[in-house]
Amino acid sequence: MRKTISLALAGVFALGLITGFGSEAGAAITKEQEQLLQIAKEGREDSVSLHDLDVPARFSGDWEGAEGCVIVHADAEIELPWTDRLPAGTIARRNFTQDDADTLMQVLLKGNTLYEESGMTKRQVQDRLERYQAMQQGEIPLEGDSVTYENLPEVIERWTEYARTAPEDGAFRNPASTIFTRNNNAEEIRGRADVDGKIMHLFVSTFNAFWDHVSVYEENYGDSNGTWAQPVSLIPDDVLSEPLTISISVEDALRQGNALVSELGFQQIVCDEIDPVYFIARDPHTYSDDTLPPEYYDWTKLIIDTGYELHYVRCLNGSPIGYTPVPGTARPEDESVPGTWMYEYITLDITKDGFKCFQWFSPHTEPELLLEDAQLLPFDRIAELFSKMIMVKNNDVLYVNERNGFTTIRNYQINKVKLTLMRIRSKENIEEGLLVPVWDFWGTEHYEYDGWDNYGFTGDNVERIVLTINAVDGRVIDRELGY
Repeated sequence: MRKTISLALAGVFALGLITGFGSEAGAAITKEQEQLLQIAKEGREDSVSLHDLDVPARFSGDWEGAEGCVIVHADAEIELPWTDRLPAGTIARRNFTQDDADTLMQVLLKGNTLYEESGMTKRQVQDRLERYQAMQQGEIPLEGDSVTYENLPEVIERWTEYARTAPEDGAFRNPASTIFTRNNNAEEIRGRADVDGKIMHLFVSTFNAFWDHVSVYEENYGDSNGTWAQPVSLIPDDVLSEPLTISISVEDALRQGNALVSELGFQQIVCDEIDPVYFIARDPHTYSDDTLPPEYYDWTKLIIDTGYELHYVRCLNGSPIGYTPVPGTARPEDESVPGTWMYEYITLDITKDGFKCFQWFSPHTEPELLLEDAQLLPFDRIAELFSKMIMVKNNDVLYVNERNGFTTIRNYQINKVKLTLMRIRSKENIEEGLLVPVWDFWGTEHYEYDGWDNYGFTGDNVERIVLTINAVDGRVIDRELGY
């Protein structure tokens, strides 16, 4: 058996596993989930413990199906947990509490006074004005759906006048509520604070039957101006005038991130994935003038910073509940349960200047252990299931081609296969779930249409989970639905 441990996990295990922010009662399970747990406990004829699982060094192969419209190539690293046994257990959703909010304000805002979010300061207006002036001078591309070369003089005149009357930053000094207040269907805390000479924004929201959300970010690194961390792999190769380098080492980013989540009081949490990211005021693909040649969009001039985005996940008995970029908010039309249950999502953006953005979606309770050593299907069975089910999942391409009147070919490149834990819910329950081992097949998807290519929503070189297979019973799991 081969074991692979990522740099992220190595760093956290060196610190020691640490739980966060309160927990609530354990989750109830359905009869179907009880049956799955029984299989995980007793195994099938050829099931084995993780310790005895025979896994090759790499997963490789080529497959073609759906009348040649689905092509799959795999040359993938296989990642296994740094444990000898994989557990199973339960987990449940919960809301953010006042204690959570108090801790976030104390740690991320360093206890500084929270003030109301109200309008733009003179500095913010001046920054916006300077960007419009740079557009007019041809230094940067146009940005904004309503901005054109024709109306730029009018826009600049309007923002120039706004800059004359906008208040200085110190004028915004109306204290904000630091306890949850009602806003439509949500309870929230919202405000800004001065922290070490920087403006920090905080938003905490609880929203029943939807998902709760925390966002704490430095000015110009969050949604106050449309800036978010974007994967470096999204930058087209032909729009950089010079190579992009990351402003901080991955080791330093991980060290800072681990220290911060520890200070926040999390326990049993690890960094499961690390992505190099850049920060830009707006995505160049949204610029209103799309008639300019590609070389005009020099992202090097637009990127304000670079760093790493750290994705943290909870653990059960030392095994991580694997990070997924899939939110898990889909719901079939015939499902009677109202609302959705998003996977827990905890990220930290770190640059050379330190912490820039913290996001936390859909908080979960601390996992409850039910089984210490789940029995797993042999990997050759999993590989065989993948080759069959990737074609079944994509068989709809034949209907799509007939309806569209032209041929679409879906190309998949499988680059990583990962054994991890996943939260599986039942169709009738968006409050409680089961934690079981699964195999995630990561890769890129490339569409070809009669003579032209389109990388679709996933983007070129952006990896996602292409297929998930239950490691215990071999069933395919829909990551979007959560079961």
